[in-house]
Amino acid sequence: MTKSCGIIGNRYGDGDCEGEWEGYAPEATVLIANGSDYKKRWEWAKSKRANVVTMSWHKGSEETSGSLHARDIYFDYVVVHWPYPSVFASAGHLGLSGAYASGMGYNFFGVANVENDGDGNRCNDVIASSSTRKDPTCPHDDREIPEIAAPGSRHELLGSSFGGTSCATPVAASIAALLMNVSSGLRIWPEAIRAILLATANYQDADGADWSKYADGADGTGLINARYAQWTAEKREREPEAQYRAHDYGTMWASDFDGLYFNKTWKAKAFTTNSRIRVAFTWNSKTTSSDGDPTSSVLDADLDLKVYDPDGYLTAWSTTWDSNYEFVEFTPSKVGEYEIKIRGYSVPSNFWSWYGIAWTAHYDLCT
Repeated sequence: MTKSCGIIGNRYGDGDCEGEWEGYAPEATVLIANGSDYKKRWEWAKSKRANVVTMSWHKGSEETSGSLHARDIYFDYVVVHWPYPSVFASAGHLGLSGAYASGMGYNFFGVANVENDGDGNRCNDVIASSSTRKDPTCPHDDREIPEIAAPGSRHELLGSSFGGTSCATPVAASIAALLMNVSSGLRIWPEAIRAILLATANYQDADGADWSKYADGADGTGLINARYAQWTAEKREREPEAQYRAHDYGTMWASDFDGLYFNKTWKAKAFTTNSRIRVAFTWNSKTTSSDGDPTSSVLDADLDLKVYDPDGYLTAWSTTWDSNYEFVEFTPSKVGEYEIKIRGYSVPSNFWSWYGIAWTAHYDLCT
C-alpha cells in the first residue's frame, strides 16, 4: 500500500525534503481505500470524487476462470456511473503458470509489467516472464488482455524497491492522472483515457510480437508513452479537421448509424510516409444492476474501425468480435488526410454508449 502510493506521489528522492521529484504524479491527491470489501471502499472513494482507481491486487479465483469475475462486472459498472473514474488493475504475476490475467473487465484496463533496466533505453526493455497474459474465454477468441503495459520492474523507492504488475498498475494510473491535468474534461471520460493510452503506446515489441487479435500477447498494444499521450490529450478534435495527433469523445446511439456507419468521422494527417499512424476507438459494455448491485456486463454491439487513405481506399481496419476497443497501426502509403470511420457491424435498436477515439503519428524509436 505504501509503495503503491509512493509510485504515484513520492515527492523527494531521499524521502525527506530535498532532491528530485520521484513520483509519476507527485501533485495528485492520493486516497488509500484498502479493505477486503472493495465495494464499500469504492463508495468511500466515490464520495471524495476520485477520478482514478488503481488496484494492485486481485482475487485468486480470477486466475482460474476465463469468465468475467464479480470484480470485473462491478468496476465495469463503476466506470459508467458518476464520477466516471478511469480504472486500472494489475494483470497478475503468474505468467509462467498458465493463469488467467486479471483485469478482464471491458471498461477498464488490466496492466502488464515491463522490465525497465534503468539504462534510459526503452528499446531493450522486455515483458516480465511473470506478467500474466492468458486471455479470457470468449466466443471468437479475439480479446487481448492485458491491453497495455507499463514499467514495473523495478523502482527504487524510499530505500527499498518495488516491482511487478502491482507496480506497473499505479504507473499507468498516474499517467491517466497527468492526462486529466492536461485536459480537465478527461476526468469524466474514461473512454477517451483508454483510447489515448492505446493509441499512444509504442515499442510494441516488449513481448517479441506485434499486436494481434488472435495471438495471446503479453503487452497489449505496447508500452505506455506519457509524452505521446500528453500531446494527444492536448488536442480534442470535434470537427472533421485533419490533425496530426488528437482525440475526441462523445455519445453514440443506434440512430447515429446511417448505412451501417456512424455519422461522425475524423481525419488523421500524415506529413510523411516515414512514420506510423495508430488509431484506437473504445466504447462501453452494457451493465445491469439489481438494487444498486451490478449483476452483468455484456457487449451489446459489435463496432469496427476502418481507415481510408487520401484516395478513399481502405488502408487499415480492426474488426474484433468480442472486444470493445478497436486498434490499428499502419505506415501511410502517401502524404495526406486519412479518414477514420466507425462501422456498426451489429447495433441493436436500443444501443447507446459513450465512446473515445484517439490517433497519433509514431516515429520508430527502435531499429
